[in-house]
Amino acid sequence: RTLVKKIKKACKTAISKTKNWKTHYGGALRVMAEYYMITSKQRKAEKFFLKSLEVCEKTGRRYEFAKTLFKYGIFLQKNNQEKRARQNWEKAYKIFEEIESIAYKKKVAKYLGIEEKQPTPVQRLQEKHRLNTVIRVTQDISSILESGILLKNVLNKAIEVTGARRGYLFIYNEKSGDLELKVQEGEKQQETQHYSENIVYQVFQEGTTIMTTNAEAEQQFTIYKSI
Repeated sequence: RTLVKKIKKACKTAISKTKNWKTHYGGALRVMAEYYMITSKQRKAEKFFLKSLEVCEKTGRRYEFAKTLFKYGIFLQKNNQEKRARQNWEKAYKIFEEIESIAYKKKVAKYLGIEEKQPTPVQRLQEKHRLNTVIRVTQDISSILESGILLKNVLNKAIEVTGARRGYLFIYNEKSGDLELKVQEGEKQQETQHYSENIVYQVFQEGTTIMTTNAEAEQQFTIYKSI
């Protein structure tokens, strides 16, 4: 009983500490929901699951949003709401697939009854390389405290990993509601900026990745005057 009280206190502290730190607030709400789920307080659990989904979706935290969908699905299943549980798992599976979160994709697949294909040797090698890259990048930037230098290093690492010729990093300004260009790196930094505001805003608003080598030639972008 003492341990349960400590867990509850830790969950409440996490919610209090992250309330103004939106990138982690959704995750803290989900953990609180899981606490209420395991202590059989179903109404409170559902309330916090729904609040977590709302916050994660609003802040564009797709990974955290999908994790909450997954956990909420388990909650619904335990409460004999199979149809709603499956709907949440299907949404979570789709997101994990899109963002290439292999571990959680496999977990959700088990609940959906989907048999995941075993990765080929080449795919395993690619995944190992991707993981090593993430670890190396994390180590390189973890000790940087100055925000300007940090953003510059993050962008340079992104360019290095993707093999791009140049890159631009935008930050959302909550007061103005605009995306602001903070850093640009790569090929000779010219006065003319080589990026499409239309595509940038599409990626930001939809929260999805756009991969293209020639946007001007792709039909979906021909509606824009500037690419």
